[in-house]
Amino acid sequence: MRSIHGASKGVMKMKIVALVAAFVGALFVGCQGDSLEVRTFTLERLEAIEAYGLVEPYVYFDRESRPGSMSMSEGLLTVRELPENLDRIAQVLEEFDRPRAAVRLHFQLIHANGFSDPDESIQAVEAELRKLLRYEGYRLVGETVLQVREGGGGQQGLQGILEDVSPEESQFILYASVGMVSTGDQVSTVVLEVGLEHFGTNILNTSVNAASGQSLVLGTTSPLTGGGALILVVTPTIEGS
Repeated sequence: MRSIHGASKGVMKMKIVALVAAFVGALFVGCQGDSLEVRTFTLERLEAIEAYGLVEPYVYFDRESRPGSMSMSEGLLTVRELPENLDRIAQVLEEFDRPRAAVRLHFQLIHANGFSDPDESIQAVEAELRKLLRYEGYRLVGETVLQVREGGGGQQGLQGILEDVSPEESQFILYASVGMVSTGDQVSTVVLEVGLEHFGTNILNTSVNAASGQSLVLGTTSPLTGGGALILVVTPTIEGS
């Protein structure tokens, strides 16, 4: 009887050891599945400190086991976290750190006065001008194109042709800065700030919210000579919209 009882106790110990080993093995596999990963995200438009604030809620610095961590440098954000949290961080950055949009600005400077002959080069714009203003005719003074990225600005010279004004006196400088670009399924818009300068004097300055592909009258100013007015028109085109 003693030998049978001793054998039973030995079998029981072996079963307990086997169960503990199986539990530890399963725990080890689980820990391996929940192991932390490191990813470095390249920032397109956000400053590193801005991106840090956005993704901080997804980094568990105070986790008792395997705490997360984050470091930043210029244009880069490195995060150590669980894979599912890294995926969430990637989604957040994809939404808020999209590349800066490129915007093509087509400017036309138009002289409004008593012109009798229509100017075919501004036929489409003239139809809209006649809805807004009551001048007899319109003639293109000059046009230029400026390519600007969202959040940036630039300037471009514009050589105009005005009656009774020398070519030297018909030179203008356009200034433009592009603010926030909003893209949608049907309409994309851009915030613009535009200035027109003539020999160091700012003759027009305005801020508008313009739709991509739509010609927009920015404003009018007195002509350099004669009657009528100078009208500045812009047609923005947002790349990819």
